[in-house]
Amino acid sequence: YGLYADALPLLELAISENQSDVMALANHGFTCLQLGRLGEATNSLSRALELDPKNQVARLNRAIAFTRAKQYDSALADYDILRVELPNAYQVRYGLGETALGKGDTNGAIEHFKSCLPLVPAGSRDYLQISNRLAELKTPKP
Repeated sequence: YGLYADALPLLELAISENQSDVMALANHGFTCLQLGRLGEATNSLSRALELDPKNQVARLNRAIAFTRAKQYDSALADYDILRVELPNAYQVRYGLGETALGKGDTNGAIEHFKSCLPLVPAGSRDYLQISNRLAELKTPKP
């Protein structure tokens, strides 16, 4: 329900009671990501992935956290795994676009964002966000 600050202590309690609780670690990482606590997010998500390397949601969230923390090479490592495991996931292609943009590769970002659009339901919030992102990148700056 978006009550991330309220959820955090409960997740920390669950982790303290069971250090191997992948779900609690992944949820803690996601919650920290939502709160902008990127270091904590990547730590929890990394621990979850040590325990369950095939956890695609944890890997995607860690890639997002790495991207937001401007750790682009680490983000790309996760996105490269996800690109193979989830070839039609627009979220992965969008993340690759954001990572390319962060690394200064505008043309690469445009290509990744373009590849998202056929995979997203037209008119959805995500479709509009990606379309707007493309329009921003294609508009010449004065």
